[in-house]
Amino acid sequence: MAFQEKIDQLVTRLTELTESGKVSWEETADESTFLTSVGKFVVTLGEEHDDDYSVYRFKILDGTGKTIDEASASGGENRTRLSHLHEFARRNALHVEEALSDLLSSLEHI
Repeated sequence: MAFQEKIDQLVTRLTELTESGKVSWEETADESTFLTSVGKFVVTLGEEHDDDYSVYRFKILDGTGKTIDEASASGGENRTRLSHLHEFARRNALHVEEALSDLLSSLEHI
């Protein structure tokens, strides 16, 4: 099932902006869910494991924390797109590139 048009546009734009470093993601209490604030909204993207596959959940919250819209995907193109955005969000929130650079620098001093 295809995403609703506006959710589709949001996923596309957030992926582009995250990849270019213009959107920053943060960790949450759930190690597989990340969030970003955009204007007066918060977007969360999480991965849930169910038996042999993963389900990605994309949520838009208002200023009070109420879910105003959401989408999920466990297969097909939408799963691939959310998985891709989730990986960018994870790497951004955990500062993976900086950590790898620090590790490489440390190894050069051994």
